[in-house]
Amino acid sequence: MVRFVIMFTFSLMLSSYALAKSPKLSSYQVEEIYQGKNHPAQQGDEYRSTTLEQVLNSKKVNCAGHYIIYMDSCGTGGCILYAIADAITGKNIAIFPTSYIGDVEDQYTPKIDCKVNSKLIHVSGVNAERTNQYQDDYFILENNRLVKITGANKVIRSE
Repeated sequence: MVRFVIMFTFSLMLSSYALAKSPKLSSYQVEEIYQGKNHPAQQGDEYRSTTLEQVLNSKKVNCAGHYIIYMDSCGTGGCILYAIADAITGKNIAIFPTSYIGDVEDQYTPKIDCKVNSKLIHVSGVNAERTNQYQDDYFILENNRLVKITGANKVIRSE
């Protein structure tokens, strides 16, 4: 029990520190926002071309000036992932490195935050591979690259 209390306290301190140092969307502004029509999905894309086509036909640019972040299924029950399409080229440019559990209590529902005028992306949720960990990560999206800049894991239940 004492061990649990110590681990829980440490987790709270770590998450509090991470929140205090959280990057701000306004610090990562883009210069231009693409206003044109989304490019048709490119054939030969290795990641689910049907999904990409649907996204490019129905979604607007929602991140970093010309990208579309969207949610997709991992192919297994309750697991979701986030991917990024480039509206200018019609290509998928990245899949986020963590998949998330999508059918848990509301407090752990995966969330993603990015603005059309910002390169900063904040994504959080329960890691689908380590179901006792709540991930809280920040990425920068620039020049078709997704780069993790900071993150924290919080143990939410013992396995």
